[in-house]
Amino acid sequence: MGVPESPTKILYGVYDADGGAWGELKYILGKASGLAHCSLCDLTHGWSLKGKKDWLNFANQSGLEFKFVHRNEQSNELAKVTSSRIPCIAQKVKGSYSVIVTPDELQACEADIGKFKIVLASKLGGV
Repeated sequence: MGVPESPTKILYGVYDADGGAWGELKYILGKASGLAHCSLCDLTHGWSLKGKKDWLNFANQSGLEFKFVHRNEQSNELAKVTSSRIPCIAQKVKGSYSVIVTPDELQACEADIGKFKIVLASKLGGV
């Protein structure tokens, strides 16, 4: 008999930006000049390095565990699923990743936590 899955869901957010000092600097310069954009970055932290207060409140109260990675920091397994679909939110179920919030859906949220909660709840059956 297997161990029941934890009621806490782990979601993986994949940013459309590279990690590391050079990746961060490149993204900030690109965003400032209008040449780079990541709707997941806009949702979770915007211009703040600490994170947006409304995002942090949601993440802390949701009962979900979020793990965020930049596109160059993904595991090979995750990258196979998200390669052309970032930024996104993915979930790992029974050893397999799947994208549950697409780039278009993140963009449609317009960096609004309320809109994101509605999209995420529709994907997870309530949050």
